[in-house]
Amino acid sequence: MMNNVTVISALGDNFVYLCRYGQGKAFVVDPGDARVVEAEIQKQRIELTHILLTHHHYDHTAGVAELKKKYCCEIITGGKQLKLGEMNIETIEIPGHTKDSVCYYVTSGQGKTVFTGDTLFVGGCGRPMECSRQVMWRSLEKLIVLPEETEVYCGHDYTLDNYQFALSIEPDNQEIKKCVAELKSGKCPVPSSIGQEKRRNILLRAGCDRVKAALNMEGAAAEDVFAELRKRKDAWG
Repeated sequence: MMNNVTVISALGDNFVYLCRYGQGKAFVVDPGDARVVEAEIQKQRIELTHILLTHHHYDHTAGVAELKKKYCCEIITGGKQLKLGEMNIETIEIPGHTKDSVCYYVTSGQGKTVFTGDTLFVGGCGRPMECSRQVMWRSLEKLIVLPEETEVYCGHDYTLDNYQFALSIEPDNQEIKKCVAELKSGKCPVPSSIGQEKRRNILLRAGCDRVKAALNMEGAAAEDVFAELRKRKDAWG
């Protein structure tokens, strides 16, 4: 885990991320609650310079106005590349959950990180709300080609439910069973990695013959298998 990223829980199941750079500076990703962000800023005695937003939903943006007023920080909603200290931050457009969804791919001497908002979750993906399932799949394809060591920081902790859904499709998947046991013992699900998600996330494994067989969709295109998995996940629970 990159030691410059602080994981902050908010609003029940949201994740907010405070990422330090340079000399005592930081940016925050998706501040749905200003109070928890301010508490961490004061604890670490750092200066907030930027707010990065992955999409427009209120549970990811509710703290923006208060933080901007207090810290005069710049708001980033995609469309530009940033260099903050030694960090290079690339915006990748990933419509699906919303039309304006983006992720932030960060590279530095400490490694590679991607903040995926509500597009890619640990063990799952976001619900397509403003686009089709096919558009969501094409966005996920942009993420799974990132280097496998890239750490994944997502917008919500739906991890246990995602893995339990996966086991409803592949009940004998031992790796997923192990993940469920680790979560129940209290392990924090973030960060994951692109490599782990390619192995464990059933929605990313839509091209896998084993998954296709479990759905009786042998020979189907990956995007069609994904659409069926997402349809089933929407009705899950």
